[in-house]
Amino acid sequence: MRSLVRARATPIAERPPERRFIPSLPALDPWLLLPRLEPARAPRFPFDAETLAHAQRFYLARAGVHHAIRHFLDGKPGTVLMPAYHHGVEIEAARAAGARIELYRVYGDMQVDLEDVRARLASSGARVLYCTHFVGFAQPAREMARLAAEHGARLVEDCALALGSRDLDGRPLGTFGDAAVFCLYKTLPVPHGGLLYAPGVPLRPVAAPP
Repeated sequence: MRSLVRARATPIAERPPERRFIPSLPALDPWLLLPRLEPARAPRFPFDAETLAHAQRFYLARAGVHHAIRHFLDGKPGTVLMPAYHHGVEIEAARAAGARIELYRVYGDMQVDLEDVRARLASSGARVLYCTHFVGFAQPAREMARLAAEHGARLVEDCALALGSRDLDGRPLGTFGDAAVFCLYKTLPVPHGGLLYAPGVPLRPVAAPP
């Protein structure tokens, strides 16, 4: 008993460091976590039942970007208007889908220049307008959706870092456009996972197992 008491009284700084196990391979699939993401009240977008019924799941969100843009271009050459401030992988995904890329201006505070977007939509004939909610902060998605509709373009919202974010009116980001992509592992403790919410985009073809 005395030794037990002494062990409990040993200052933390004097105790030997704990050895932690770090797996070499991902051990948690994000889709196994989905049922546990539901709070006591009704789950929020994009984890509500109606959204998940139309959502497509990918290993990485950039694959969802490729799938949506390829559908919107319908296999034909077309211009996609994207922000000049970008990560790079979304540009590669759009190019892989057959897009020509034109960039629109983004200010130093990471807000888009709507007038530049308007002018470039008119001059380029872009078929897709790409809107990135940088670091989870809302872009003027309502206005961008209106501009896209006026010029016959589709709006894709990049919500890679905006999972659960809303605009000033409380509307969830990802609900303004024709498609929205979410990168789950940038917010949740999972090793991978991309979600594409685009009710008008058909399911991607899946190869049959050999």
